Amino acid sequence: MGEVRSFLIIYQSIEKCADACYYFPMLTTLTATEIDALLLSQMLGHLGCNANGEQYVLPLFYIYYEDALYGHTYEGKKSEILKQNKQVCFQVEELVKNGWKSAMVWGMYDQIQGKEATQAINVMLERLNALPEDKKQHFFPFYQTDGSFAFRKDGKMPVIWKITIEKKSGKAEKGR
Repeated sequence: MGEVRSFLIIYQSIEKCADACYYFPMLTTLTATEIDALLLSQMLGHLGCNANGEQYVLPLFYIYYEDALYGHTYEGKKSEILKQNKQVCFQVEELVKNGWKSAMVWGMYDQIQGKEATQAINVMLERLNALPEDKKQHFFPFYQTDGSFAFRKDGKMPVIWKITIEKKSGKAEKGR
C-alpha cells in the first residue's frame, strides 16, 4: 500500500510540473527563411551604432530589399557617429500570439546617392502605398502626396542609407 501511495504522490508531482511547465515560454532560434520573412514583414527597426565609447540606438523606418536594409533619415547625431564607425547592428521585432520574434543583423552602413538611392526610394514608396495616407507621412516624412519631396524647415537634408548585411540572427519566444 505504501508503494502505491508513493507512486501516486510522484505521479501527482509530475502532473503539477507538467501543468506549470505548460505556461513557461520556449525560446527558439529562427531559421534563415524565418529571419528573412520577419525583415520583410516589418518597416520599423532599431539602429545601433557607436563611436568614441558612445553608443546610440534609435528607431528608423526601413525596407529589406535584395539582402540589404534601406531607409532614410536626416543629418544629426547618428550621422556624426556613423561617419566615424560604419559598423552597425539593426534589430527588428514583432509581437505574435503568446510571444515575440526578433531578428538582428550586423553590417556596414553607407549613405547612398544616384541610381541606387532612387531605386531604394522607389521600393520604399511601393511599400508605403500599401499603408493608409496618415501612416505614409509618419514613416516617410519628406514624402508629399504629389510624389515630390519636402525638406525640413531647419534645412536638414534627408539621407538615404543602406546597410550591407554581413550576419543575421533571430530568436522567438512562444508560450505553449
